[in-house]
Amino acid sequence: MKRFVKTPLIMASALVLTSLGSTSMAQQSGAEALMPEEIVVIGTRTAVHRNDLPMQVSVITADDIRNSGSLNVAEVLNDSGEIYIRTSGSSGGRITLRGMAHADTLFLIDGMRINGELNKTYELDRIPAGMIERIEILKGSASLLYGSEAMGGVANIITRKQDDAFGGDIQLLHGANRDGVDLSLFANRGDTRYRLFASHLERDAYTRRETAQLSVRNTPVSELEGDEYLPLRNTLDDEYQVNRDYQDEMSLSHVSAGLQHSFNQRLTLDLDASYLREDKQRDFISANYVTSFEDNRGRPILVQRLPSERFDDNSRLTMAAALEYAPLAELDIRYSVFFSRYDKDTRAYTPFWQEAGYSSREASLSNLDQAVTEHLNQDLIASYRFSSRNRVLIGAEHRTINRDSEGFVVNNGTHEAVYAQHEYKPIEPLSLVYGARHERDPVGVSKTSVSLGGSYALREGLWLKSNFSQGFRSADAEELYINQTNVNGRLLLGSTIIVGDKTEAWNLRPETSETIELGILASGNRYRFELFGFDTRFDDRISRTRLSNVITTYDNIEKSRISGFESSLTLDVTDSFSTRLTYANTDAEDKTDGSTIYRTPESLASVRLSYFPLSNVELRSITRYTGRQVDADGDIPSFTSSNVKLVYNGFLQQVDLAAGIDNVFRESIPKQLGAIRKSAYYVSARYNFR
Repeated sequence: MKRFVKTPLIMASALVLTSLGSTSMAQQSGAEALMPEEIVVIGTRTAVHRNDLPMQVSVITADDIRNSGSLNVAEVLNDSGEIYIRTSGSSGGRITLRGMAHADTLFLIDGMRINGELNKTYELDRIPAGMIERIEILKGSASLLYGSEAMGGVANIITRKQDDAFGGDIQLLHGANRDGVDLSLFANRGDTRYRLFASHLERDAYTRRETAQLSVRNTPVSELEGDEYLPLRNTLDDEYQVNRDYQDEMSLSHVSAGLQHSFNQRLTLDLDASYLREDKQRDFISANYVTSFEDNRGRPILVQRLPSERFDDNSRLTMAAALEYAPLAELDIRYSVFFSRYDKDTRAYTPFWQEAGYSSREASLSNLDQAVTEHLNQDLIASYRFSSRNRVLIGAEHRTINRDSEGFVVNNGTHEAVYAQHEYKPIEPLSLVYGARHERDPVGVSKTSVSLGGSYALREGLWLKSNFSQGFRSADAEELYINQTNVNGRLLLGSTIIVGDKTEAWNLRPETSETIELGILASGNRYRFELFGFDTRFDDRISRTRLSNVITTYDNIEKSRISGFESSLTLDVTDSFSTRLTYANTDAEDKTDGSTIYRTPESLASVRLSYFPLSNVELRSITRYTGRQVDADGDIPSFTSSNVKLVYNGFLQQVDLAAGIDNVFRESIPKQLGAIRKSAYYVSARYNFR
């Protein structure tokens, strides 16, 4: 735990905050004054005040979302300034919490898992901002309550629900590379509440002009020897100037409808159904493309870095039902069932089909993946309150996954888990949360994890927090089965895939972790400060590794460690000016050889400034710094980007206006991380009706 125990910043901050806390005793609690929405459910799956939780939890409020001008969850999270997320590139939005991989973060909608892509990509781009009430983010292992996919944290997206007899809004957005519309409708009649969300987004590709240098077995086409290569020498050049997409062209439509009915004060039923349709297109440079020609041994000749194009046609149908029953005032029981069907059709072709010896573009078909994935999740939770200071929660989960794919075979399987948690206040200043979980994954591996933490109020407005948690994660489908080319022309292969120089398949062992975190939280009428240090140690960490010059795959790291700290300060300087500052430092190390774990920024920082010249007008700027990273191709340099925006609520009474410019200083983003447009503008208008 050297990364935070020996950090002078934390020691100095503790002394300063102790003095700040003593001045706040005569004031209103900062949590109540600065952030009124402090009751969260993500940390314990029960309603708890955020200050009583031992773990680090962030909340993106309804006002934050409404004033962000965002169209989807990825943009909302990026606008917060405190979370590192790649919002562009062919892999969609990918989030990193405390240096952990995207696969280590679990995404929920109203407490239910989001299912779709094998590697969980695209999902943050698919959830419209108009349907979101708030987002609760738990940082650090949450395996006790949420299972093997929550080693890095959990983001719970809570949808909007209104008590008005009728209401809603419609938002139109136009930007440099996108156009979208969002519709929300709410109606209440007696004991039944109805809701409807619909959205449509059209997004252009982000393209760079690049040189594709063709070769066969690392030999330029013009230098190939032998008659077997004569057709290629006659038809292909050594290099071509082509367009390469770093963000897909996309058309996305989404509709969701639901109702909630209260039979009486003890029994409530919630139903929801949604449908999503997505079309994506990307021009890329393939690492290896199969031609129709054969070598002297009768094997197809592969051309390296041949320009290609990929098309994705995806759709998803989901249905959910939740029944809440309170037979006693002290007892709450909730049963939920969630079904999703995800249809995926991926095809790749080459525009150089004639040069590759094919009779038509369709004949050059490559990387076909037509798949249907079905998830059925069932959850049962019971909570019993012995008193206001003593509550027990027990739960059980059963998740079934079935996938039928022409691209490759995925093992179907079942997740099963049981868990128990105890929330207890032995004395008024001290809140304890502890519990255990037993889980069995689809390959039959069982694991028991425990968690124990506490929050202690030193005085009004000042809390100390500590938490110990164990994590557990089985390899996901991407790590086992992916067969994809990244933006650098490198093959990304799952551990079980055998292609080219990868001549061996292996199974990945489940990874386990132990995390210790210590935190301090201080708040007053005009400020809120948080500082958390963490130290996570892994056995059999599942990580990307470089197998050859053209292949990256996944393997287990026997021992590894991620440690560091995160800090944030929210300050209302005056009634019309506020700021939020964040800084995080992370050290991710492979303990077997001392190397740095891939794709973990060394440091993250952000500055968010808000100025209110009028009560309903906000000028906002967000500047983010992302530190150096390492991946299979070497160092990824640090970069900084800044966004500015203007929000005008209540224009013509029922109209809200927003305008902004992303990457206003035209900074370049490392191409390994995708790309964002320079000085990309957008304008939006929302009409609110009742």
